[in-house]
Amino acid sequence: MSKKPLVIGHRGAAGLEPENTLRSFRRALEIGVDLVELDVWLVDGEVIVFHDRELERLTNGTGLLVAQRLDALQNLKVRNSERIPLLTEVLDLIDQRCGVNIELKGPGVAEAVVQIAKRYVSERGWNNQNFLISSFDHTQLLRIAELQPALPLGVLLYGIPADLAACAEKLGAYSLHIALDFLNPELIRDAHARELICFVYTVNSKADYDRVVAMGADGFFTDYPDRFIDLKPGRS
Repeated sequence: MSKKPLVIGHRGAAGLEPENTLRSFRRALEIGVDLVELDVWLVDGEVIVFHDRELERLTNGTGLLVAQRLDALQNLKVRNSERIPLLTEVLDLIDQRCGVNIELKGPGVAEAVVQIAKRYVSERGWNNQNFLISSFDHTQLLRIAELQPALPLGVLLYGIPADLAACAEKLGAYSLHIALDFLNPELIRDAHARELICFVYTVNSKADYDRVVAMGADGFFTDYPDRFIDLKPGRS
């Protein structure tokens, strides 16, 4: 029998609440996810939680995210209701109730995330294993490894590399994050052979969930964790 994969709340519970907001992460916690995933940028010296490079899709603001001042960003509304949170606010809300996958989006954010993670480990009782740091920018993952080798790394891919999962092994990563569009049994087998965990993004239908389980993936990101949480072992 195929094992049941971990349920990872994509941007919290992005299909149910405004994505990457405290409300979205609170909803994911209530549903009972194994991890939440979020996106971070360094803006005006602070690490903020937001996905897009530009403001227009999600907020009542305009322009490039990184060109804004922090006080201006915090006056904006995500989906006309919620404000853009700081990473520290999300971590305080999570309070070790599930794992946190932090995706590095903008330039220079790796150093700031490491400092925050170190502070939560030394002062708040967190463990390095409470965090999973991922990115499509593998140079930022290298920087994380240089600054704090104990933090688990997740290598994001959109496509199938010629050398399969070798890039993640070379980085000393914990996990490989595979796009649903490129879900491939050979890639998953190769990753497992290299002792890498495989997570798939983004799974929102039962049909796609069944494919993920059949191929032996270890977990998946979803906008609708409520659709899948009861499929996990031990849930009634």
